[in-house]
Amino acid sequence: MSRAAREEAWARSSVPRPLPAALSRRDFLGLAGAASGLLLLSACSGGAEPMLPEAAVDRWTQKPGALVAGVSADGRALVDDDGDPVLVLADTVWSMTGVYTSAEVATYFATRREQGFNGVQISSLPFHIDGENRVEGCVDGQQAFVDGDVTRFDEGYWRRLDEVLETAAAHGTTVLLGAMGPLVAYGIGDLDQCHEFGRLLGERYGGRPGIIWLFGVDYGSDLWDDLDPHLLACLDGIRAAGDEHPATIQYHNNSSLSSDNPRWVGRTDVEAAYSYAPTYAVVRKGYELAAGPVVLVESNYEDENNTQGPDTTDESIRRQALWTYTSGGVYVAYGRRDVWSSQGDYLDALTSTAVTQLGMIRARLETLDWPALVPDLDGSVLVEGAGEDVQHGSQLDGTADVLESDLATCAAAPDGSLTVVYVPSARPVRLAPGFATGAAQWWDPTTGESHEARLDGSGMYVPPDDRHADRATDWLLVVEA
Repeated sequence: MSRAAREEAWARSSVPRPLPAALSRRDFLGLAGAASGLLLLSACSGGAEPMLPEAAVDRWTQKPGALVAGVSADGRALVDDDGDPVLVLADTVWSMTGVYTSAEVATYFATRREQGFNGVQISSLPFHIDGENRVEGCVDGQQAFVDGDVTRFDEGYWRRLDEVLETAAAHGTTVLLGAMGPLVAYGIGDLDQCHEFGRLLGERYGGRPGIIWLFGVDYGSDLWDDLDPHLLACLDGIRAAGDEHPATIQYHNNSSLSSDNPRWVGRTDVEAAYSYAPTYAVVRKGYELAAGPVVLVESNYEDENNTQGPDTTDESIRRQALWTYTSGGVYVAYGRRDVWSSQGDYLDALTSTAVTQLGMIRARLETLDWPALVPDLDGSVLVEGAGEDVQHGSQLDGTADVLESDLATCAAAPDGSLTVVYVPSARPVRLAPGFATGAAQWWDPTTGESHEARLDGSGMYVPPDDRHADRATDWLLVVEA
């Protein structure tokens, strides 16, 4: 859509539009079925039949529109209003509020819902990309503030953000909302202004469901001393308004966690992980710190590689997600260049093989008692076949790319009722006694197909060898007592 056409659409979109209906159980049954193989049949070769029976998707379909409302008492899970854990698969569209029309917002959330996503990351303040440059404000010239005063909200813009949040909630999508966005660009230099801006945010959105406040965003340690007081003043303002949504902060250091900055320890509810290296390392570290549920807010994006390592592939995307979910993480964010920046044919870019596989991964995990899983950090469950933890490789800072490590990650219920092992390359694995008995399957994250897994004569689970030679070789072993 050209800029002129988009501006015309913006003008038409000022008329309020009805929100989409919330998801029904039938909608989600269809989604789970698609994510378990049906959608992928059109995107990948192989023609495998979906292997997940309808009876297995009950956990997902009981609460199809569950939104994150807080953090569990033990600090390990994101939970809904009833205190039930929510597993999140999120997309990244930082520039949505500066570019999307009302019709595009509706199309976006309906599409992502059908693909299995239940989270999105956006900025609360508008921007768009003009060529290679970032421009504050909307493509039609709408600004967030009156006369640049950050304590005076321009309702024309904030109604657009209202609509985005309402539509997201109607589709069962939790929003990781960048609270302050491009701070410096908007001229916020006074602590009182920051506090008042936060108070206005909290007052406006404190009662809305499904929001996690995100501070920082590509926030380098060289800025901490100068900007931490301003960010924390904004958070104080949000809390002063009575807003109780969880909050976190994202940095810009390779493989960073919210807890890396001592000023934010005790101020965040969620541990935001950021990594362009193999994601298991930073997620495991965050889990051990126990400062809140671990959420992977950024890793390698589709069609990008910011570290000049190997090209990001569908396998890269799968590895990042499955390593995270089997290392204690409860939230994985995906990104794609044209989508996050709303450039080119960004709605057409919503569909890809990687997206289909991510939806399928979430669907498979939702069929399991995943909240019972505890990451096997000491190797006491996965006792043989873990592979090598590669930390150094071809990236600019000398760290390994996602495709350069081969470590298998494992998570298990302490009582041995459920064990999952993600192997990024096929190899036999051995589980400790008490975790190696029961119904076992090798699940193929590229097709959704399951194969019966049996112990060989030496007590090892050996992956199938019947996948095509040109296919990736990663597998998820699932053992249920």
